[in-house]
Amino acid sequence: MAVATRQSELFAGQDWTVIYRAFSQINFNASDPPSINAALRNYIQANYPEDYNDWIVSSEFVAIIDLLSWLAGSLAFKTDIAVRENFLETAESRDSILRLARFLSYNTSRCLPANGVLKIVSVATDDDVYDSLGTDLSNTQIVWNNTNDPNWYERFIAILNNAFIGTNPYGIPLKQGTVQNVFAQQYRLNCLMSTNQFGFSATVGGNGGTPMAFEICNGTFDNNGTLYEQIPNPTSAFNFYYLNDSNGNGSTRTGFFLLFKQGSTGYQDFVIGQPVANQLLDLSSGNINQNDVWVQTVDDNGNVLTTWTQVPIVLNSNITYNSLPADQRYIYSVITRDNDQITIRFSDGLYGNAPSGNIRVTYRASNGLSIQ
Repeated sequence: MAVATRQSELFAGQDWTVIYRAFSQINFNASDPPSINAALRNYIQANYPEDYNDWIVSSEFVAIIDLLSWLAGSLAFKTDIAVRENFLETAESRDSILRLARFLSYNTSRCLPANGVLKIVSVATDDDVYDSLGTDLSNTQIVWNNTNDPNWYERFIAILNNAFIGTNPYGIPLKQGTVQNVFAQQYRLNCLMSTNQFGFSATVGGNGGTPMAFEICNGTFDNNGTLYEQIPNPTSAFNFYYLNDSNGNGSTRTGFFLLFKQGSTGYQDFVIGQPVANQLLDLSSGNINQNDVWVQTVDDNGNVLTTWTQVPIVLNSNITYNSLPADQRYIYSVITRDNDQITIRFSDGLYGNAPSGNIRVTYRASNGLSIQ
């Protein structure tokens, strides 16, 4: 009988064919409770006909067989699900697919925020500002390219210069260059930012549209590159652009502009007492977009002490092997989780510094919608 074979074989030293032959009288295709119940009954009847023959419904032995069938069926079901979630072709959980992608060194992407520039069409001030004719411009709205005001340009610049830092009046920009063949300059307001952006809402799309949250960002640019947002810092001044496409002041791409992005910015603080190798920080917020994640070490007042550098999100690049300079020790990578949540991974202390102290993760949550 099968019991004699099982007792005489050391299955740990045998292959699966020997094990299968030893259990040749068992139905290995049984996976649901009814088929497992039938398989157990058939096996017992074939191997122990004299020992167990009480098959009435009220029998305690029958109840045990039913309980084992239910338990085995539940375990078989969960095992089948677990196995399916380990293959890309059959996985149904997005979290499983993301883990499999990371196992293949593929960095999955998250939603992308809508972004662009807003043109400043009018300015006003409550300070005492005078034009060249001695006219007080306080509490007066000056409109860009106002054909009814021959001195609009001088007055517009006078009000802006009153808001600029003293060493950065119009004509002496912080930087200048070109962005997509458009002449660009960067100017700075004489104020500090408690946050990196100013929020507003707008309705986008037809048929009533979709209300969305937007933020005006602290912008900068790269010459022959793109306009982009600066790293958040509460002690930074606010920057914006002057663009000129050489088509006159009436052009939609000539004037003063503000960078904006769709979404809302938030942050989450973590206190790390002792450095831990490969530290992981899970953020609870969802819909965190692909581009806007910053990690900084801050003091107890929120002042930035160290800004960490994100490892580029490219194939085969991770926290250990990447293209960053070897002396760049303050590095982190972003792991995408379900619902566009993220986990921040730090280095092991050998290829990069392990974090300690107050770690602030700033992020922007965007809706990722595509609207025509």
